[in-house]
Amino acid sequence: PDGHEYRGARGTRFWINPGSTLFKRSPEWVMAADLVETTRLWARDVAPVQIEWIERIGAHMIKRTHSEPWWDAAQGAAVAKESVTIYGLPLATDRTVQYARFDPAVAREMFIRHALVADEWETPHAFAERNRAAYDAVLDIEARERRSDLLVRDDAVFAIFDARIPADVTTVRHFDRWWRDVKEKQPHLLDLTFDDLIDPDAAPPDEDAFPAVWSYGDLELPLEYEFDPDSPADGLVVDVPLAGLDRIDPSVFAWNVPGRRTELFETLIRALPKALRKQFVPIPETVALLEARLGPTAGHVGEAVRRLLNEIGTTPVPPDAMQLDALPDHLRPTFRVVGDDGEPVAEGRDLGALKSELVDAARATLDATSHEIERTGLTEWSIGELPRVVHVGGPTPAYPALVDEGDSVAVRLLATPGEQAEAMWDGTVRLLLLSLPSPHGLVAPLLDREAKLTLRSGPHASSEEWVEDCLAGAVRAVVADAGGPVWDAVAFDRLRDRVRDELAARVREVASTALEIAERHVSVQQRLAGRWDELAGAALDDVAAQLDQLIYPGFITTVGADRLPDVLRYLQAVERRLERLTEDPDRDEELMLRVQRLEAELDRLFELLPATPALHDVAWMLQELRVSFFAQSLGTRGKVSEKRIAQRLDEIALGGE
Repeated sequence: PDGHEYRGARGTRFWINPGSTLFKRSPEWVMAADLVETTRLWARDVAPVQIEWIERIGAHMIKRTHSEPWWDAAQGAAVAKESVTIYGLPLATDRTVQYARFDPAVAREMFIRHALVADEWETPHAFAERNRAAYDAVLDIEARERRSDLLVRDDAVFAIFDARIPADVTTVRHFDRWWRDVKEKQPHLLDLTFDDLIDPDAAPPDEDAFPAVWSYGDLELPLEYEFDPDSPADGLVVDVPLAGLDRIDPSVFAWNVPGRRTELFETLIRALPKALRKQFVPIPETVALLEARLGPTAGHVGEAVRRLLNEIGTTPVPPDAMQLDALPDHLRPTFRVVGDDGEPVAEGRDLGALKSELVDAARATLDATSHEIERTGLTEWSIGELPRVVHVGGPTPAYPALVDEGDSVAVRLLATPGEQAEAMWDGTVRLLLLSLPSPHGLVAPLLDREAKLTLRSGPHASSEEWVEDCLAGAVRAVVADAGGPVWDAVAFDRLRDRVRDELAARVREVASTALEIAERHVSVQQRLAGRWDELAGAALDDVAAQLDQLIYPGFITTVGADRLPDVLRYLQAVERRLERLTEDPDRDEELMLRVQRLEAELDRLFELLPATPALHDVAWMLQELRVSFFAQSLGTRGKVSEKRIAQRLDEIALGGE
């Protein structure tokens, strides 16, 4: 009713007869036996009715219309909005109904596509979990290979289920009732295999090109692949155990997995300036050559690529042309450090920064992850023969080495021969010192009161630290004379006997020279602290920088016994320079700038290339050049000149040894 006026069938308007007992009650729906028109259209013999009666009794007279169906996961069925009218009067509007009542074929298709294909349902059935795992496996391969054509289209999966499910299964409720009986005899009827989900028209995946694990020494590092350009971890993700963090060399992972090499090499070449790039056209052929000849064993990827390009090109490629930091994120691995419980501790693309951040935590977990060949707390050789290579958990080699831990020595498995060689020197020296009876007494006679005062101004924290440095340097020199570190107990005993016999004389020689260096260092510092003209500022800064390069904690061992006299001569040259600085400051500045230009080029190469013996040799040549410039009368170790050094730098930059 609209007030007392009612809307009737086929658009009529009528009023209940005022004499009716329903006139004032105005029921929502009424049925009248007569419609009599006088001043108005009056309904007589009126009775109230309910919508449900009309829809049931007049089912043959009503009209139903439905909206487009959609999948309702909560109901587990395809549903639609229904409107019901009779003679134009709405009995119901926007009523949600199951679509299977009106179009079972469409409802069945929607059930298969949404519930079974798209997994838009909540179900305890085991086959659904197995199918999710199969889907995840295919999607993981797509992420690894950064492709989106491997997963079969939904229509193909629909066809599989369509052929296996009866025509009368249109909702989840119908399916559960049917599957309850079928699964007893055919539990895997609805399982999707890996082959079911692979598009037959797509190129097959290459598991070897995108491995799930990276073998690194004795470590098996799980790999994950993310294909999301907006993610900070887009590309390769390497899980690194916290306990093995200090053993990982990030340069190895710069090569990425084999399946990324083509794109890696091509990106490096295309990033070259046009003048350099054009000599490697066609680029795909050059990339194929790089792939055939290069791999992680070639060392630093940028340097290895540059060397090979210089072999096949006509114009040399300089080191700074290989911009690894400018590579797209998906070509630069992300390192995810995980603890013993497998939970991530830290994550980032800069492994060096992660090592620095987690150094204390990494050391604290070493004992928990030690291998049977590894040892800690060694103070004498009690390990029999130390093998050069072991294979742990497969064919991947690991490299045992003695590792210096201060108060003792450990046996650790390292990832590369280079790490092994470096650790063996330090570990052997430490174990020899621990095996000898009170070697500190050999240096004590040199440490009078004046010597201790001198050492206070040096880089060592205490005179005891200076003594340790002298002893390590002397022992290292004897080991070098004997041919280097040893690998078994018999050879170690012989080496220890030789060190015992030669150490007293050698350590006195090292300590005496080191003490002269300390005295000369104090003298230079005092000169620097004196009063100078403002024009001397640049020269003084240059001298201070040179001192930092020469004198630092542990320099006696690092420099080596054979080089200590050279360091003393360099300090003498510095004194000569400071004595003459005020005589001709312009000449000093000119010579200084000539040296600094070469030093800047060396610094650039140290940033771009691995630290090789060739680069360190040039660093010593530059110190000799300073002697020839500022104190020529002291003489130099070998022939040295700007031209010779510049030529050596060019050779290194262009791939020479």
